[in-house]
Amino acid sequence: MLLKKSVRTAVLSALSILFLWMASIIPSGRLVLLTLTTLTMMLSIMVCGVRVSGIGYICVGLMCFLFVAKRSYALFYLLFFGIFPFVKLFAEQRKSRLIEYLIKSLYAVILLVVMFFCARLFLPQIALHHLAFLGIIAFFGFFVFDYILTSLLQILHKLRNRINL
Repeated sequence: MLLKKSVRTAVLSALSILFLWMASIIPSGRLVLLTLTTLTMMLSIMVCGVRVSGIGYICVGLMCFLFVAKRSYALFYLLFFGIFPFVKLFAEQRKSRLIEYLIKSLYAVILLVVMFFCARLFLPQIALHHLAFLGIIAFFGFFVFDYILTSLLQILHKLRNRINL
C-alpha cells in the first residue's frame, strides 16, 4: 500500500514540476499553471495522505530548483503554492469557521510580510503606499484563491469517487 501511495505521489509530483516548468517558460496563463501545482498537491494529500505528500512537496521543491528556468517560481512554490494545501488542510480540520479563517489569515499575513520585506530589500524604488495597496489586494486575492481551490477540490472529490482512486 505504501508503494502504491509513493508511486501516485511521484506521478503527481512530476506533474507539479511540469506545471512549474511550463509556468516559467509560457508567457501567459502562469497563475492557472501555478494553481494546478497546488491542485496536484491537494490531490496527492487526498489520495495518498499527508506524510507521503509532504515528502512529495519536499521533492518537488528541490527538483524545481534544478528544472525550472526561473528560480522565483521555485520560491513561489515553496512559500505559497506547494505548502498552502497543508495549511488549508490544517485550518479546515478545526471545528470553528472562525478559527479556520484566523489560521488562513495568519498564514496570508505572514506570507505578505515576508514578500513586503523582500520587495523593500530588492526593489527600494517602489513607494511604500504602493506596496501597502498591493498587499491589501493580495490579501483579498488570497481568499478568492482559497474559494476557487475549494470549488475545484469538491469537483475532485466527485471525480475520485467515480474513478475509484
